[in-house]
Amino acid sequence: MLTSSIPPAVLMANNNEFEGEVPEGIFQLSQLVELSLGRNGLVGTIPETIAVMQSLEFLNLQYTSMGGSLPTGLFDLINMQHLNLSSSSFSGTLPTDFAKLSTLTQIQLGDNKFTGTIPDGFGQLPYVSQLVLHSNELTGTVPETICNRRGGGYFDLKLLTADCLDEVSCSCCDECY
Repeated sequence: MLTSSIPPAVLMANNNEFEGEVPEGIFQLSQLVELSLGRNGLVGTIPETIAVMQSLEFLNLQYTSMGGSLPTGLFDLINMQHLNLSSSSFSGTLPTDFAKLSTLTQIQLGDNKFTGTIPDGFGQLPYVSQLVLHSNELTGTVPETICNRRGGGYFDLKLLTADCLDEVSCSCCDECY
C-alpha cells in the first residue's frame, strides 16, 4: 500500500488588504501549524470546524473585524501555543475551557468585547508567559491561581494586563488600563 503524508504548512497573510469573510475551508486545513491573517479587513466568526486543525500551534486574527463568541472547537486544539485575537470584535464570556489548552504560551485577547469574569482556568496553564486581557468589558477579580503563576522562572507568567483601573481588581497586573 502506498501512503503519503502531507507536511505541516503555514499560511501567513498579514497586512494585506483582504476583506470579507475568511473562506470556511481555511479553517478545515488540518495540516496548518500557523494561521496568521491579522491586520486585514476580515469579518465573520471563527467556525466550529476549526476543531479539525489539530496541528495548529499559532492563530493570529488580531486587528480584524472578526467577532462573535469563541467556538467550543477552538478548545480542542491541544497543540495551540500562541493565540492572538487582540483588537478585533470577539465577544461573550471567556470559557473555562481555556484550561484544556495546556501548551499555550501566549494569550492575547485585549481590545475586544469579552464580558463576565476572568476564568480560573488561565492560572492552570503551565506555560503561559503572556496573558493580555485589557480593554474588554470584564469584571470581578483576577483569580489567585493566575497571580500565583507570577515569578521570574522560565515558565512563569511574565506579562499580565487587565482593566484594573475600572472594573477588574488585580493585585498582580503589570499594566492596568
